[in-house]
Amino acid sequence: MKLTPLKMSKLRKRYIDIFASLVIASVIIFSYHADNPNKDNLNSLVNNNSLIKNQLFGFNLDSFYLQSNVIKKNDVFGTILSENGLTNNMIMLLEHEAKKIFNIRNIQVGAKYHIIKRSACDDRPVALVYEPDKYKYVVCDLRDSVTVNLVEKNVEVCEQVASGRIESSLLECIRRTRCQSFNN
Repeated sequence: MKLTPLKMSKLRKRYIDIFASLVIASVIIFSYHADNPNKDNLNSLVNNNSLIKNQLFGFNLDSFYLQSNVIKKNDVFGTILSENGLTNNMIMLLEHEAKKIFNIRNIQVGAKYHIIKRSACDDRPVALVYEPDKYKYVVCDLRDSVTVNLVEKNVEVCEQVASGRIESSLLECIRRTRCQSFNN
């Protein structure tokens, strides 16, 4: 049986229709599974979030003791470290490693720092964390070898949009529309 051009075009159209249907079905199935993760993935996400909640600065708070303080006027980094059980050699080694990341002589009054120890009664710290601002922190790890790392925090920017009609003052209008950022 020889196919005529008319039969060939009908056959070609049928194959194109079948192929298009398969593509559309694949896209629908893929988008459904991408929007609805299965329960196993959801449970693993919940478990990972619970692990992250118990960690601070990369240290598990169940295994370590965290002592938080604030830099006061005339505080010196070396004095803070020696008061927390570090020897002069360790302080010099830490200063040498920290040179690449930040100048320890320029610590800011009012900045937070945290001493991390294995237990509350342990004399020697495991790490020191210095927060020069709210967007980054410096981790001085003192466990095996002295390492200093600068870690930048994830920053999330949220925009709020409000609309209304100004009848008296802008501030009163915003308060009337109950915008969260202006009511504080």
